[in-house]
Amino acid sequence: MSAAIPSPSGKPPTQPSPVEGMLIGRYREELSGRVLELGAAPGRLAVYLRALRAEVTLRAPDALEDLPAEEFDAAVATGGVLDQLPLGERRAAMAELGRVLLPGAVLIKSCPDHAARRHQAVASSRLSRDAQDRRLTEMGFELVESVEVSAGAELLLVARRDR
Repeated sequence: MSAAIPSPSGKPPTQPSPVEGMLIGRYREELSGRVLELGAAPGRLAVYLRALRAEVTLRAPDALEDLPAEEFDAAVATGGVLDQLPLGERRAAMAELGRVLLPGAVLIKSCPDHAARRHQAVASSRLSRDAQDRRLTEMGFELVESVEVSAGAELLLVARRDR
């Protein structure tokens, strides 16, 4: 991704991490439609997604209720934005994501890998991935891939909404 793309505020945008950049490239087709970016910051990745011709809607993860059902081709929730919510609010936000995403839509979500951070072991990281897979399945998503970020301190998950 080019740093020459101006941000909406005119300030230099924050670069996607190398893993975010890889996933943006890998899921370029899905991310070039209607994309929901979740977060409190003013669209950290929106400028890069717009370069793919995406129509980006920015929202806080607890402000999705007024969005139409099955409106988005993809959603991006990086920086642990969903995992910073209390458990009940996180579940509500995931349910709302399931409602506003089209069947088969892609969700790129980051989450802290607490088990890997505590134990720094592949086995514990695998347990955390299995737990994330179960949680996504319970919410109507299928885990497509998980990528370790920050030496095991975070996972970037890619999931598809069930059809």
